[in-house]
Amino acid sequence: MEVEHLKKEQITAAAELVLTEFATDFDWERALPVPVEDILECYLDVTLEFGNLQEMLGGIDILAASWIQEKRVVVDDSLDPAEVKHNEGRYRFTVAHEIGHWVLHTPFLQEQRLLPTSFDGTGASVICRSNDYREPREWQADYFASNLLLPEKLVMQEWERIFGNTTPQDITVELGKKQEHWGSPHSGYAHCCDIARLLAKPFGASATATQYRLWQLGLLQVHDTPETLPSTQIDNF
Repeated sequence: MEVEHLKKEQITAAAELVLTEFATDFDWERALPVPVEDILECYLDVTLEFGNLQEMLGGIDILAASWIQEKRVVVDDSLDPAEVKHNEGRYRFTVAHEIGHWVLHTPFLQEQRLLPTSFDGTGASVICRSNDYREPREWQADYFASNLLLPEKLVMQEWERIFGNTTPQDITVELGKKQEHWGSPHSGYAHCCDIARLLAKPFGASATATQYRLWQLGLLQVHDTPETLPSTQIDNF
């Protein structure tokens, strides 16, 4: 699926507009965590369901899918936090990612008359697989999700509440020690710094997503070889 080229600033503005309008329309006082399920179901009027997407769509590694004409999103059963508690952060990021598709891509698809798009006769308009993160549509939805789930203003507020300032923290030594202990620097959760784990809790995000967001915002610094840098593959958040 081809999508319109969007700059980071445009995606950030789109996420902030959603948060602002949701806050106004539904009396949300920007309390944490960001209510991504309510944004999808109430603000966008899209039904959210769980399902076995491997059986439904005949593919593997499918995290979620959207049926745009039916106004329906299905998240794979494997991400259901009611079944596996530690999936909550990844599940919430996936919901925010799907919101990104609805906000950024549905108008473009409708304008280009690309609906309905059928995959293997399922009628699904957007299918998100874990190995598609390099696709422009997936990168855009990921970046939107990062801004929606961890808005810059709220992240800065939490950071200042914890540290009393907005000074970046150097995590070079900590990540180096984790790398020595766990091996490969790109194994995900094991290499998340303590600050990311701490801030992840109020946002209902994974430590990995939080660490990457803090890196985006310049709040974490690493003065070492590229091997210790946070991974840029955020589809597993």
